[in-house]
Amino acid sequence: MNNAFDRWVYWFFAGDAAHEAEGLQSSIQWIAPWAPWVTIAILLGGGALVASIYYRERTTKQPWYKATLAAMRIALVALILFMLYGLSLRPYRTDTPDLVIALDDSQSMSHVDALSGEEASQVESRLSAGGYQEASRWNQGRTLLLAEDWFSQLLPHYRLKGYFISDSGRAWSGDAEQWNEMLASATADRPASRLGDSLTEIFQQQRGRPTAAVLLMTDGITTEGKSLADAAVVARRRGAPLYVVGLGSRQRQLNLRVEDLDVERAAFVGDPLSFKFRLGAAGMAGKTARVTLRLKDDPKVLAERTVPVASDEMTRQLDLQFRPTKKGDYTFVVSVEAGDEEIDLSDNEATAQVAVRDDAIKVLLVDSQPRFQYRYLKTLFERQLKPASASGRPENAFDLTAILQDSDMEYADQDAVAERAFPASQDELFQYDVIVIGDANPAFLSRINLELLTKFVVEKGGGVIFVAGDQYLPWQYGGTPLASLFPFQMDGAQRPAPPLTDSIPVKLTNLGMASPPLQVGSNTSETLRRWDSIAQLYWLPEFATLKPGAQVLATARDRFDAKGEPIPLLMQQFVGGGKVMFLASDDLWRWEYHDPFWMQSVRYLARASILGGGWGAELAANRNEYERGEPVRLRVRFFDDRKAPTSDQGVTVMIEQAGGRQRRVSLARASGSRDTFEAAISDLPEGEYRAWIAEPVMSNATEQAATSFRIEATAGEMARLAADFDELRAAATAAGGKFYTFSDATQLLKDLPPGRQVRIETLSPIPVWNSWKLAALFVSLIIGEWLLRKRGGML
Repeated sequence: MNNAFDRWVYWFFAGDAAHEAEGLQSSIQWIAPWAPWVTIAILLGGGALVASIYYRERTTKQPWYKATLAAMRIALVALILFMLYGLSLRPYRTDTPDLVIALDDSQSMSHVDALSGEEASQVESRLSAGGYQEASRWNQGRTLLLAEDWFSQLLPHYRLKGYFISDSGRAWSGDAEQWNEMLASATADRPASRLGDSLTEIFQQQRGRPTAAVLLMTDGITTEGKSLADAAVVARRRGAPLYVVGLGSRQRQLNLRVEDLDVERAAFVGDPLSFKFRLGAAGMAGKTARVTLRLKDDPKVLAERTVPVASDEMTRQLDLQFRPTKKGDYTFVVSVEAGDEEIDLSDNEATAQVAVRDDAIKVLLVDSQPRFQYRYLKTLFERQLKPASASGRPENAFDLTAILQDSDMEYADQDAVAERAFPASQDELFQYDVIVIGDANPAFLSRINLELLTKFVVEKGGGVIFVAGDQYLPWQYGGTPLASLFPFQMDGAQRPAPPLTDSIPVKLTNLGMASPPLQVGSNTSETLRRWDSIAQLYWLPEFATLKPGAQVLATARDRFDAKGEPIPLLMQQFVGGGKVMFLASDDLWRWEYHDPFWMQSVRYLARASILGGGWGAELAANRNEYERGEPVRLRVRFFDDRKAPTSDQGVTVMIEQAGGRQRRVSLARASGSRDTFEAAISDLPEGEYRAWIAEPVMSNATEQAATSFRIEATAGEMARLAADFDELRAAATAAGGKFYTFSDATQLLKDLPPGRQVRIETLSPIPVWNSWKLAALFVSLIIGEWLLRKRGGML
């Protein structure tokens, strides 16, 4: 029976429903004089007999009058049967269920949040009414318990148990009547928040006790040990729902950070350097962050960007671009600033080293006829000067050799850069850095020439650019040694339809937007605009099947192949130690930005060759310091990508803790990159660490292939001050409870479950069948029926 019916039965038959503080339950007991079906038969038969007698009664009274008399007679029969059963009331004394009140007294609870608007007015007025001048989280909790008198409202229904939770679960001293005085003098100054562990300890102490609920009052910040989600699992298993009051503000402490700075570690003078990094911002919603690029120990700003912050927690991928004008080895610094409000500035900048060179690039240009594309390239490579030179005099940026297959014999004598025949030996060919092959006739190239070209890419690590033509390339190269260099299957190449009247618009892929050769603008948006401006592309073949390692950098915007994919315009792939690019159209000579694209493409392909073998690899962590549990992201970058392993899992890093054991970690190749490998490790304990590249062996780059970092214990109480309402809400839901803020916390008192009472004492049974109240009821029914019959003239 429910509590209300229990109390009514106990009052009616026992005459006393007191003892509310201790609680009371009861049950009915009887000894049946016969089988239950006999009782049912008597009730049904007696009821039918009484109903038929009154039905045949001759009287002028209304039917309802006779029905009332019949009901009274049937009630007399039921009352007699009730008394024959010898019913008795078995009362039990019960113990009210426990309600655990857990109040966080860690140091973060003493924080005064910067509130605004209606929320600030409401909080301050309620705290002021309770006698508190400072609107700290601690005072908000005490306002609810003391000033708004929660204890007196809860005591009649529960056995209250109070605990402080922070570094451990500590029971409140004294009885509930003494808690007001104790809390009035208590302070929130504990140095750690182990909320999950503290709640688990409380559940251990509550083992065997009926717990209606746990009333948790905290800001949700856990700095050590188990999370509240772990404690919620225990609470649900114990049948003790969490009713959580979140105290504080979700506004995060202002912090800006620069992470994962990435840039080409080698470039030529005038090349665009793209400094890519992740900008993190916390507690800065509605503000702006200024990001700058400069040289180390030089205040001059080389590039800058102002970034609006739309939310309190933001992570955004950004880049800054700069073109170096002098050669040298530089250390660049990317930093972010937001004003004087930020406290921790240790993660506001990141550095990167870049080697800038101005060596002349040796280029071999091969074509069958003097097409427009050939003429433009030849003129560009002959006349282009270096942006700066060591001598101070004009110097050519390229050292060009040109081979025109269909020219007459005198052409080579008349043109200073022309040669009659393709290099016949490996030594002759390997002196070049980049080879540009246009619509060259493979019939003029011996098999030895073609094999040397393949070795140039695979073994030397040279760069090759193929430019498609309408006669030979790539149509006549199937089955030749060069077929392995093309980024597509030769048998799937289809010649384009007759020249179009409308230009084919061009679109950069995501990889293309980040590729150095394609950066023809001062920034990403300008680069996209310039590629969109191509208006004279009338010739573009289709390629049915790309090779697995092929990377598409640019495509036709509105032309698709049979698979529904955009038709590629510019592709690249890594073969052996070298790079290969394929330009599927020879119409780019009409483009306004033809020259910047080609200069940057040739420089990109020549970097490894020009910089030589003295460059090894760099191992870097995204930060120098981490809190325990934070992921440590390691990245290996090969300055000469010819030395990068061919396997996507080909890099292994050894991590050694100071005075501890070593651990091997495998790094995976970053998407879209040949020279970069990455891994994230999140389970390292506190301590100092040193990491170095174990595989592949870097014999002459030891200093560049190692890094150090430190794992610290979880930050102290005041390092993270934003109340974690999401964590609190999730924990309350997982434990079957509810979440409240300070503003709506009074609703909690109405929502608390009643809990389960425990019988602690069996009282003496109370006979019910011979109660004077039943006798009085029996007599009343008899007299009442007689009076009604007499009044109705039925006697």
